[in-house]
Amino acid sequence: MNIIIGYKSTGNCSTGDKSTGDWSTGHCSTGAHSTGDWSTGNWSTGRWSTGQYSTGDRSTGNCSTGDRSTGNWSISDRSTGDFSIADGAYKMFDETCSEKEYRANRPYWLYFPILKWIKSTDMTEKEKKDNSTYLITKGYLKKLSFKEAAFQSWEKTTQADRLDTLNLTNFNDEIFKTIFGFSAVCFIQKESKQ
Repeated sequence: MNIIIGYKSTGNCSTGDKSTGDWSTGHCSTGAHSTGDWSTGNWSTGRWSTGQYSTGDRSTGNCSTGDRSTGNWSISDRSTGDFSIADGAYKMFDETCSEKEYRANRPYWLYFPILKWIKSTDMTEKEKKDNSTYLITKGYLKKLSFKEAAFQSWEKTTQADRLDTLNLTNFNDEIFKTIFGFSAVCFIQKESKQ
């Protein structure tokens, strides 16, 4: 049976537009038997959900009804634990905070890519040897480690953006250093002495 009603849908028996999931009514869905829009989870009714049998929006947990939940068999919102009924707290630097603090703007430097285009003129001999197609493509796409990409972004940003980092709710330089590989406080103190 290959009844396709959804616009640009490839899923069998699918009515959701741009859907690849079989028996799906959710738009842009890849999950089979899914009614949630943009869902990849099978038998999911939650929107943007990747969890199987999930009804919670933006959920990755299986059999979950809570929104933004990653825990399995959870009915709570923002939960990461299995069999959870209590809503998870908003946290920053492992400390609780208000929803307003959690949703506040973040310093610009935090939005960094981990892929970087390296032009052939900037490539090392080793990079040229490891990426023989550089002659055709005039370079190659280099994957940086998370910490390397973070530090490059930090170095390029403004001092005001760095100071905004220190003003994040519950800022903890030890946690920051564990995540990003360098101390924000030490870097800013060193810069201010120059």
